[in-house]
Amino acid sequence: MKRDVEVKVFRPTLGPVNNRNTQVRNYPTSPTHSERARNFAPAGQTEPSEPGRNAITLAPTLFFRRPPDLNEYDQVEVYGQRYYVDGRPDEWTNTDSGRSHGVVVRLKGVNG
Repeated sequence: MKRDVEVKVFRPTLGPVNNRNTQVRNYPTSPTHSERARNFAPAGQTEPSEPGRNAITLAPTLFFRRPPDLNEYDQVEVYGQRYYVDGRPDEWTNTDSGRSHGVVVRLKGVNG
């Protein structure tokens, strides 16, 4: 696990409605702001079984001391790799004592 990690945040803007009647999220090429994570835990990798595609799915986790300015629609860059935020940030709590240790942000990325 790596400590004191710079997290570049890419917050989308909503574009026009597409032919499926949903608004498209447009992600900027430069970060909108950055955050400092306490730890970065690179997780296991899985290889989806999609015929004709050689893809690897990554699922790392970020740990913060305080709630970061992140939401479930953001993308982040950590150590040069871009990820989607996978769901809302969650409080990181000790199950025995109920004491809060910070906030957990799960990420998802696909290579290939």
